[in-house]
Amino acid sequence: MAIHTDHPGLEVCVLVVGQPLPEHEDESAASDTKTTTKYVEARAGCEFTIGYKFLHPFPITQDVRVSFSLDGTIVEKICYFKGDLRSRSFRVMEGIKTRHDKQWFEQAFHFGDLNIGKWKSRP
Repeated sequence: MAIHTDHPGLEVCVLVVGQPLPEHEDESAASDTKTTTKYVEARAGCEFTIGYKFLHPFPITQDVRVSFSLDGTIVEKICYFKGDLRSRSFRVMEGIKTRHDKQWFEQAFHFGDLNIGKWKSRP
């Protein structure tokens, strides 16, 4: 589970068929005190979900706003009132929610193909 030292008790993981995927550190990641970056091994096209929970010692004295981004794009923003955090239950985000013609849809997350190529330097 991805854990940030500024937010002990907040745990996040990527799940496939309900099981968390093993995580790998990004040794080349820039040192950013507000971000935790982890990588998972995945099969292209495979469906996944994002699991998260607020455990002790995460403070439950204030409301919490959560933003999820995948590949740099925000896919969900959720606000939890402090009373909702007391259950400390495991939550799962299963996909992107969109609205079309007054009807809501949810599209599952899928791993994309891995594109490997050489970068060309500019002259």
